[in-house]
Amino acid sequence: MKAEQAMTRNIVCVGPDDTAGDALEIMQEWSIRHLPVVDKDQLVGILSDRDLIRVDTDGAVSEYMTEAPITCTLTTSLSAAAETMLNEKIDCLPVLDADDDLAGMITTADFLELVIERETMSVSRPIPFSFHLFRSVRPGMRSNLVGSAN
Repeated sequence: MKAEQAMTRNIVCVGPDDTAGDALEIMQEWSIRHLPVVDKDQLVGILSDRDLIRVDTDGAVSEYMTEAPITCTLTTSLSAAAETMLNEKIDCLPVLDADDDLAGMITTADFLELVIERETMSVSRPIPFSFHLFRSVRPGMRSNLVGSAN
């Protein structure tokens, strides 16, 4: 599976000159923890809710953002994206298209949704195995549980 298939596509962004207070308000309104910072259609940084702990809300986003964030492409495998996030200890990965424009974001929440989806699918899918219980007709004999593949 590729990043393009799991990423969040509808991304709320801020500019580097926006205030930290505005960014915090957007995060709260949309219930998100990361905001890409875009200047002239180019990704220039990433701002997390942790970046905004105890900051001057009148300060510019550019003062608090992480510049030149680690990114991946639409064709990056999910395992490579997850490995990058684990190794770099980051909770989101901006996804860039072939023109280096922001196409989406992969977050830890996206990975958790995939796990839930896979678990739900595996539970609802019939198991290709059946059990037959054979009971003894004579008292004192044990029952046998026999499994067979369908």
